[in-house]
Amino acid sequence: TMESWSSQINSKLLAVTKLVIGLANQEGSLSGVLRDNGSITVTAGQASRTLNKMWPGIATNNAALEAFVKNAGLQMPRGIRLNAVSPALITETAEKAGLPTAGTVPATEVAAAYIPLLFGDATAQVVDAGGQVAFQQSHHAGMSDKPKPE
Repeated sequence: TMESWSSQINSKLLAVTKLVIGLANQEGSLSGVLRDNGSITVTAGQASRTLNKMWPGIATNNAALEAFVKNAGLQMPRGIRLNAVSPALITETAEKAGLPTAGTVPATEVAAAYIPLLFGDATAQVVDAGGQVAFQQSHHAGMSDKPKPE
């Protein structure tokens, strides 16, 4: 529905990009939170590149965040660097949700991907953590996540 779509886009894409813009431009209550030449690293996700008919909202959010980082990160104000980590499905999340863990990435590996982005010189970079795989069998009431052959 339109309401569901708006909610999904507002909850990640707009929320994260507004936070980045507010931090970079020292707007409102975010004034003074991030020093000049500071670093912002956001979390996108490889759902942006994985076909799953149950993921149009999250896929759109993640793809748009990656594009935002690659473009906005080129010339942020005050020398700020902007990057993203784009993890595959996290092992611990899959386990808690009762999903298959094949092709997932441990949380410690995802956390390690942030370190060089936070403390290095990179900007406008999207770094993958793990490699997302398409589910062979859907976890959604017997539906398949694989596209049907044409």
